[in-house]
Amino acid sequence: LASSTAYHDVLVFYPPYRGMGIAPKTLKAALDLYDRVGVVEIRLTAGLSSGGSVWSKAGFVPVDNQERQNIYRKVKANLKLMDKRGELEIFSRLTGGASLVELVTNIINRDSEYSVWELRDLRPDLPKVCDRDGRSLGFGAALMQGTRWEGYVDLENSLMRSRLELYATSA
Repeated sequence: LASSTAYHDVLVFYPPYRGMGIAPKTLKAALDLYDRVGVVEIRLTAGLSSGGSVWSKAGFVPVDNQERQNIYRKVKANLKLMDKRGELEIFSRLTGGASLVELVTNIINRDSEYSVWELRDLRPDLPKVCDRDGRSLGFGAALMQGTRWEGYVDLENSLMRSRLELYATSA
């Protein structure tokens, strides 16, 4: 193998095939292949409509600080949209007065390589909200919706690897 990095260019599942566990199964098969041929890093562009949300759930992180800052700008814009739809008030009621804005601000201020995971994983126990297209999303997924960023997973990093494997076997 000339390179130890794999690049995922495009992975799209059309609406009738979403939510069926196909993406995790596809990623699991790729991961098995990568292990056999010595790939130690996977890179991609997280984007399209839900890619930024899905790939952070799968364990990918932005390649650098510039990408994280771009994500934070979009997350802040998503917070404003959620406020207009009344979802910040719903979050507060469901959590006994917690402020989603404060939670997000604290995560952004910590500015960790893994901040996208924290944002994506916010309160999965709460009922779903609807995005601008009417899809049901958790609060974290709604925050990450529409983000577009260059990301990677280091397969030799046990934290990244375990998150990716958890996602890949979730189907």
